[in-house]
Amino acid sequence: RNKKRKIKKMVLYIVCVLLCALMIFPLLWGVTSSFRTDDELFKYLMPLSWKTFVPQNITFDAYIRIF
Repeated sequence: RNKKRKIKKMVLYIVCVLLCALMIFPLLWGVTSSFRTDDELFKYLMPLSWKTFVPQNITFDAYIRIF
């Protein structure tokens, strides 16, 4: 009985971690994309790789245009 409870709890934690990662992914992509040029944004969009999340040339142009 105690073993079943631990397994249920472990499955629940795994599901929660996966849901959190699924919700954080768009936020992370949006923040990192704000530091890119438009050309770089679409260049590394597909296929999904580390270059999708790490800007090659960091620029603050988007923030300068906002303010």
